Amino acid sequence: MRPFPAQFEGYIKDGKLRLRSKEHFEKVIAKMEGQVMVSVESMRSQRTDRQNAWYWGQVLPLIAEFTGHTPEELHEIYKRMFLPKRIVKYKDKEIVMAGSTTNQSISEFGEYLEHILAEAAQLGVVVPEPRKEWLTPKGGEMFAEANKLAPEGQIEGNDGYDIDIDPEKTSF
Repeated sequence: MRPFPAQFEGYIKDGKLRLRSKEHFEKVIAKMEGQVMVSVESMRSQRTDRQNAWYWGQVLPLIAEFTGHTPEELHEIYKRMFLPKRIVKYKDKEIVMAGSTTNQSISEFGEYLEHILAEAAQLGVVVPEPRKEWLTPKGGEMFAEANKLAPEGQIEGNDGYDIDIDPEKTSF
């Protein structure tokens, strides 16, 4: 029986690889014989569920209220506007596809959000403050600048209602 491919987390310091679970690594290689392929790549922190929930639960619905589009339509529009395109071959044709946010890192998704927040600000839509780590430093500055018009501690919605948002108490 051939063992399945295995991945091991670790870090490199001073030119030396240190595995998080040396014991697990040793158990897996003890079952293997013959030639193997070893690759090393930097780990990426994938966008967080909370980041994504803020996007779908706050950002898109507020912009949707203002524009009349659905959150799903806005998501497709913004993917086409702000993500790199990819080309897929289908029946000898090259089809241009919108990029995807699914496998973006926290930082990549933060940059995507920054574009959307800038778009929202241009439309006059004020979005509740995200957690600092969800945006890049530039995005945090941009967000603060765009929201200077909102009353302190509150965000005014399109129909005049106020929403008190405390990201520490909000669960998704």
